[in-house]
Amino acid sequence: MDSLAKLLFAILFAFFMYSCGRTEVSKRLTDIESYINERPDSALSDLRQVDTLSLRTKAEKAKYSLLHAMALDKNYIDTADTRIIMPAVEYYGRHGSPKDRLKSLMYLGVEQYNAGLYNQAIVSFYQASEYAPKIEDQNLLGILYSRMADTYTMTRDYVQAEEYIDRSIESFKFDGNKDYEYLELARKARNLAQQKQWTDAATLYDSLLNDSLTSNLIKAEIELDYALCLLYSPSEEDTTVYHLMNDAIIGKVKFKNEDQIGALAYIRHKFGELDLADSLFLLIEGHNKEHYWKHRIELDKKDFKKAYNELLLSSQNTDSLLNSISVFSAANAQRTFLEQLKEDNSQRIKNQRLWLAIIALFCTLLLSVSYSLLLAYRSKKQEQEEEMERMRMLTEILNNQILNQKKENEKLSRDTNKAKFAFMAEVYETAYRLVGDKENAEDKILHVLASKVGDLRSNKESQQYFETMIDAEMGGLMSKFRRDCPYLKESEYKMASYYFAGFDNTTVMIIMGISSLENTRMRKSRLRQKIAKIESSQRDVFLQYL
Repeated sequence: MDSLAKLLFAILFAFFMYSCGRTEVSKRLTDIESYINERPDSALSDLRQVDTLSLRTKAEKAKYSLLHAMALDKNYIDTADTRIIMPAVEYYGRHGSPKDRLKSLMYLGVEQYNAGLYNQAIVSFYQASEYAPKIEDQNLLGILYSRMADTYTMTRDYVQAEEYIDRSIESFKFDGNKDYEYLELARKARNLAQQKQWTDAATLYDSLLNDSLTSNLIKAEIELDYALCLLYSPSEEDTTVYHLMNDAIIGKVKFKNEDQIGALAYIRHKFGELDLADSLFLLIEGHNKEHYWKHRIELDKKDFKKAYNELLLSSQNTDSLLNSISVFSAANAQRTFLEQLKEDNSQRIKNQRLWLAIIALFCTLLLSVSYSLLLAYRSKKQEQEEEMERMRMLTEILNNQILNQKKENEKLSRDTNKAKFAFMAEVYETAYRLVGDKENAEDKILHVLASKVGDLRSNKESQQYFETMIDAEMGGLMSKFRRDCPYLKESEYKMASYYFAGFDNTTVMIIMGISSLENTRMRKSRLRQKIAKIESSQRDVFLQYL
């Protein structure tokens, strides 16, 4: 008995110590949660001291996961590792409160955004927003809507971004958070500037800076934002920009990205502070924004050759970014998610109806005589075999369709490249003849390229020759297009020919002399709408190239 008593005591003591340890870990995480918004740096430091091996339950791991993701974000550490937040997403998806679920999905979207996965991020943010009606924390909702606006801005959907900026402003205003409300108003001004509405943007910036309720730190943030807006606008207000940036520095604002640092270096250089400008450029050395602002400096000096070279270096990284975010916008990602959700709900209803039908059939069979039951069983078995055979045949048909589509896509890609390479081959052949002994080779090649672009833009015979090349390489595609779309403008035929040849938006903009990539995309969109309305067996082929 004494041995049994000792064993029982040891088990109870061990259980007591384990429970105390569990309580201590949970209490520590709760304490960190209480001051993470006011002292995020202390919260992150304390979280890093937590022994993750002491996190035994899924609830503890989920809470630690969420607090860790929040602390990193609030300390401006842009992590793209979604493994940090996934324990919280998985646990709170089944057990958490609406607020826990919203926060875990929101910080999953933040990490996807940091990784450049904007289409995935907007879906996570949208899933988080579905819990908004159950949330009373308006400050949290303001942050969520602000993140959604960020994502739409990155995919250049400024109209959709403005909707969520306004939602964010309303949430912060309701919460009484003046600083965040004014920062979102400054973001609205920036959104107006990105849509080339310079006057409206300047008016909003001025009203914020003249508002006596604006705190000094927020005022400094707005001054820096306003300065960047003026530098990108057509106006020449360099003195105003210089003073705005000086005031922002006095207000102890943090320069958070390469664009802000490059802009400061540019304005310092313009006002003769060359050493300071050079030291600032070293901070962003190799970044495309370094080359962009140096391009602006060379333009001011009227050294157009150096300006052109800097602009080319700046555009190398920008082109790949534009391609990645223009393929599939955040709005399309959200729309696709909603359509998939609708389809899943529809399938769920169908499954429920199927089960009800099966149950009803089963009850009917129970009331039938044994002979009828046997016949029903045989009939059911035969139906299943037929259904399996039908599904097998359907699968085979689908596999063949997928294989044929893949071959068509490969052929389309080859045809496009052939036409594009044929045009470029002619340019290089002409350049080679002109270069000759290699003296002044660069200038001569540039002359050839400029003349070819000029020919395509203004010379009717060159355009006809170019279209003949496309027909030869692509089975008469251009002739069929002119035949089936007889009412288009000549400029629209030209634009179509360039996309048939595989040129990207930037090349089409340069050849056609269009003012911006945004206008190029707009004209391309209008052309697609016109083609979509024609009655032609080739319509889908034309649309594939556009």
